[in-house]
Formats: sequence, C-alpha cells, structure tokens
Amino acid sequence: MKTDLKGYLDKEQYIMRIKEVINLVKREQPLIHIIPNGVSAAFIADAAAAAGARPLMAVSDREMEEITSHAGALVVNMGQPTEEKQSAALLALSAAGQQNIPVVLDPVGAGASGYRREILRELEAVSWEGIIKGNCGEIHTMQTGQLKHQGIDSLEEEEIIQPPDDRRILAVTGRRDRILMKGQIITLKHDSSRVYPLVGTGCMAGVLCGVYYAAEHDRGTAAAAGLTAAAYVQEMAATACGYGSCKAAVLDEISRIDTGRIEDYLYRNLDVQITGC
Repeated sequence: MKTDLKGYLDKEQYIMRIKEVINLVKREQPLIHIIPNGVSAAFIADAAAAAGARPLMAVSDREMEEITSHAGALVVNMGQPTEEKQSAALLALSAAGQQNIPVVLDPVGAGASGYRREILRELEAVSWEGIIKGNCGEIHTMQTGQLKHQGIDSLEEEEIIQPPDDRRILAVTGRRDRILMKGQIITLKHDSSRVYPLVGTGCMAGVLCGVYYAAEHDRGTAAAAGLTAAAYVQEMAATACGYGSCKAAVLDEISRIDTGRIEDYLYRNLDVQITGC
C-alpha cells in the first residue's frame, strides 16, 4: 500500500485506509515476530492469527536477528521482563532498525518497578522506527521516569507529552484512546462500560497495531487500525455470558471484522486533529 502522502490525512482518509489495511492483512497474511509476555502469549497469538497474520514467537537471543529479518513487523511486549528477554529485545530492535522493519514496543507495567523502567530506557535508545503502545500510566512513566507501582492498569489520564521526533508515535490507551504524532492527534472514543475486563486485551491492542503495521507502513494508520479493531471487537463481544466465552467471542469478532460496521463505528467515534507542530 503506497503511503508517501504529503501533508496530513483527514478523518475520511483515515477511515478509508483503516478499512483497506484490515482487508489487506487478510489477503497478504504477513509474518509477525512477537517477543511475548507469557501471561498473554497464547491469547495474542490467536488474536494475530484471527486478524489474518502469521504470528511467530521467538525468545532466544541466538535467533533474534535471523527471525526478525524475515518478519513483516516486530512486536516487543515487555511484560515479565528478565535479563534474557532484555538481551533478546535489544538484538531484535537493533535488527529491525537496521533493516527498516516496523516495530511496536509495548511497555507493559513500565511503572511497576525501577528495573522495568531501566530496561525500557535501553530499548528506547536503540535506533528503530515505529509505535510505542501503552496505557496512560505506562507512557507517563516512560516520558517522566516516575514510577506508579500499580502493575498494568491505568485508572486515570496522565498528561502525555508528544513524541520528540518523527521516528516514533505514541498509541495511548485509556478512557479514550489517543494516537500522538508530530503535528497530529487521533482520538478514538469507546464505551468502557460495555467492555469485559479480560486479561491481555492491552497486549492484544499492541499486537493488532503490529499486524496492521506489517501491511501498512504509515504508523498513524497502523496504530489507528490496531486500536480501533481492539476497541470494536471488545464492545461486540461484551454480551457474552462469562469470562471464558467473552475471550472466545473477542477472537471470533477479530476473525470476522466487517469493514462496513467498522466504518460506521469510526464515523461515530474517531476524531482527527491537526496541531501543526
């Protein structure tokens, strides 16, 4: 999909592109390399496959560079950090940066400990381009260094600073989702009262950003598609009768996303603002 457009996309253009990339992934079935969080690994692999991608999860640093080089996108989920995972992530990000492979970094629980914060500082320092996807608390910790010591949940909107350069954008989840990039902010409203509190849905949103980023190398469009799909399928699955059936329903909804219904959802909930800075 050609992405070298001049200027900024408006709401109509984003909606058109989100619909296109959802269908493109189903046709092209891109390979996605995911460094996973063990808590959510099976769920996010299923989510990627349901969207049409081919997930591959490698954890050994002995194969990071080789596997990353063949992937359409790299998703690094830093939940459950270890020294081995840190080493693998650094190698994978370096390989992705050298070969212009799209990256999504998910700083899970960034504010839970100083150890996580320091790892993420190292990962940020590697030269790569892509999306940083996290909740308000996680992104706030990455930008300010302040620890929250509250795990992965983000209960309130923090003041988020826009990305410092053109290499990366922020996909920030919360009561409303926001995509922050140089000169533009995309906002996605959603009805949190209709969402079942499933473990792993934040990780799922990051993986879906990576899935669509593999097919659409415009970061804003990929992030908008990923966060939209994640919010939409959770709302569609909210009528399930229990926790297990809701998780199954989320995967079912991903596999049968209807771009017509997504279009209606986007017209109701998506807002695009050009800041010009």
